[in-house]
Amino acid sequence: MKSGFDPVESYYQQRLLEQAPSMLAYWDVDLRCRYANRAYERWFGVDSVKLVGTSLRDLLGAELFALNESHILEALQGEVQIFERAVRGPDGTVRLGLASYLPDFVDGVVVGLMVQVTDVTHLKQIEVELQGKIAALLTSQAEAQALRRSEEQLRPLFMEAFDGIFIAGRDGRFTDVNDAACVLIGYSREEILCKSISDLIPLTEAEPVHGALRQMKEGGVLVAEWTLQRKDQSLIPVEVSIKFMSDDRWTAFVRNIAAHKHALEAERALNEELERRVVLRTEQLHRLSADLEAAEDHERRQIARDLHDDLCPTLAAARIRLAALCDHRSGAVRKIANDVDGLMALASHATRSLAEQLAPPILYELGLQPGLEWLAEEIKRGFSLEVSVQGDNQARPLSQVARSILYRATRELLINVAKHARAPSAQVKIWRNGDRVSISVSDVGVGFDPIEISATTNHGLGLDSVRERLSFIGGRAEIRSLLGVGTVALLEAPISTDESGLLERGT
Repeated sequence: MKSGFDPVESYYQQRLLEQAPSMLAYWDVDLRCRYANRAYERWFGVDSVKLVGTSLRDLLGAELFALNESHILEALQGEVQIFERAVRGPDGTVRLGLASYLPDFVDGVVVGLMVQVTDVTHLKQIEVELQGKIAALLTSQAEAQALRRSEEQLRPLFMEAFDGIFIAGRDGRFTDVNDAACVLIGYSREEILCKSISDLIPLTEAEPVHGALRQMKEGGVLVAEWTLQRKDQSLIPVEVSIKFMSDDRWTAFVRNIAAHKHALEAERALNEELERRVVLRTEQLHRLSADLEAAEDHERRQIARDLHDDLCPTLAAARIRLAALCDHRSGAVRKIANDVDGLMALASHATRSLAEQLAPPILYELGLQPGLEWLAEEIKRGFSLEVSVQGDNQARPLSQVARSILYRATRELLINVAKHARAPSAQVKIWRNGDRVSISVSDVGVGFDPIEISATTNHGLGLDSVRERLSFIGGRAEIRSLLGVGTVALLEAPISTDESGLLERGT
C-alpha cells in the first residue's frame, strides 16, 4: 500500500520555498510567524528560523506596520489584498515589493495569512521608462500632427511670399520652394527640386558659401549677400537669410537686391561727383581767398607807402612852416603854435607807426623772422609783454601772402596773450619742418578752454580767423591750452615752390 507522504517530493518543495526570491511566510491570526523562507534574510536581515514566533509588528516596525495595517485587517476579514510597498533593507537598499495577503480558511474561518512579497523594483523601472517613451511618442505624434496642421495653414503664405523661400536637406538638395523662388532663378519647381545649393552658386563663389554653411550650427542664422546663377546663366545679386532648423533642414529667404545695388551705385557715383565738385569749389575758394589776401596785403602796403611818402612829408613840411610862428613876439601866438606843433608831432609819430603796422618794411625787405623780432619790440612797447623770438637758421622760402598771413596770425596770438593770459612773457619759435614752416607761440599764463572760448567770445573769433586764413594757403593752426598751465599755439604754412618765393634764413 502506497504511503501519502513522499519524502522526495517534500524535499523539493522545501527547496523551492527556501530558494524562492520572493518572501513567503505564514502568519496566524495573532500575527505570529509560523513559517518564513530565506528571502526574509535578504529583505530584513533576520534569520528565517529565528523569525518563527516573532510578531509581524516587530518585524515591520511601527512605521511600516502602520502603512500595511489596513491591508492586514482586510485580509483577516477574508479579503485578498494585493498592493505595492517600498521596503528599506538593513543595508539601506530600498526595494519595491508587490505584496499579496491571502487569507487561510478552515471550515470557513480565517485562521492565518499566507504572505508573498515579490521584488518588482526592476520591473517598475522598466515600466517608468516605458511610460516615458510612450509619453514622448505621443508628444511627438501630437507635435507632428500640429506641425502638419501648421504647414497646411501656412502653405498659402509660403507660396505667395514676396521673397523667394528655399528649403533644403542637410545634403544641400532642395526639398521645397515657393513661386517667388522659381521666378527669381528662372527654373520650374520640378526643376529646382532636382537640384542642390551648389547648382545655383557660381564656381568662383562656391567655396566661401559652403564654408559659411559648414560653420552653421542648429538654430544658427546666416545673413549674407550672395550671387546666384539663373537658368539663363545670368547672375543676380541676392540677400540671403538662412537658418538651420532642428529637423536637419535649411530654410533660406532670398531677396533680389539688383535694384538696390544699382541705386547704391548711383548714389555712390552721385556722392563722388558731389565730393569732386566740393573739392573743386574749395580749391577755387582757397585761390580766391589767397588772391583776396594778396590784394589786401598789396592794399595795406600801398596805404603804408601813401602814409609814409605823402602824409608824413606833408606833416613835416607843415611843422617847418609852423616853426616861424613858434618864435612870434606874441606870447599867445607862440603858445598856440607850440601846442599845434606838439599835436602835429604826435600825428606824425602815429602815422609812421600806423604805416609800419600796416606793412612793416622789415617784414618784406629782410624776412619773417626779423619781422617777428620787430613785432616783439612793438608788443613790448604797446603791452609791456616780454617776447623772445628764436629761429633754426634754416632757409625758408615763403610767398609774400604766406609771410603776411603768418606774421598777422602771430601778432593776433601775441595780442591775445597780452590781453588774456596774465603772463609776464611769451615765446615765439620759428623753424622749417620739411616742406612746411612752423611757428609756435607759447605762454605760462592762466590758460583757457579752447572749445568754450571759440563758442562764446570774440577771442574765439580771432582764433577762428587765424585758422581760416591759414587754411586758404594750405596751412593750419592748432591751439592747446590747459586752465592754470598755459597755452601753446602752433601755426604751419607750406614753403613756396614758386621762383617768386622770397628766400629767407633764420638768424
